Amino acid sequence: NAFDTIVEIIVGGERAHRKSFKVHKTLLCNVSAYFEAALGGIFKEGIEQKIELPEDDINTFTHFQYWLYTDTVLLARQDNDLKNRDIDWATLMRLYIFGQARQVPLLQNAVMDGFITLQEVKRWTPLDQIRLVYDETLEHSPLRRLYVDKTVNSARPDDPTWFSEATYDLFCPRFLFDVSKAYCERVAGKGEKITDFWAVRENYHV
Repeated sequence: NAFDTIVEIIVGGERAHRKSFKVHKTLLCNVSAYFEAALGGIFKEGIEQKIELPEDDINTFTHFQYWLYTDTVLLARQDNDLKNRDIDWATLMRLYIFGQARQVPLLQNAVMDGFITLQEVKRWTPLDQIRLVYDETLEHSPLRRLYVDKTVNSARPDDPTWFSEATYDLFCPRFLFDVSKAYCERVAGKGEKITDFWAVRENYHV
């Protein structure tokens, strides 16, 4: 029974800015190896059936809980217009990073699908999130790869802004290296331009 036992997840560092979430244990453990190990173990969390996540963000966990119960990442406004969904780029990125840290691959894949959907609707990629992505994800993260592929697909190498101080400050050196490498491979015939990211979205799943 997925709705058997209720556990408590306390999110946030400072006591005045913490929030308690009540979540069904089986639902949580079925999607996360991290929570399954913590709540099923012999240590404090397993005995008390309570976990504290002081380093995590309340807003991010709220979106995680919403996904856990609805299997939906993007929160719709009353007008149900995809362009006005209640989740912003930064929250979407942090939700993916949360899924990586708490071992929730299905959440990461759902976020990836939502990210690709929003990119297609809004017709742009939020490059201001690159430093966050590269600071918080693993070296071979599919999210890094998506950013690189999106950039190589749309960038013009003769654009002088790529070699400006502003570009260096906005992006991180590792991202610029990955883009340069991917572009060279594309020129060498080792890769083709992706015309439909949604059609190949599973290539970016974990």
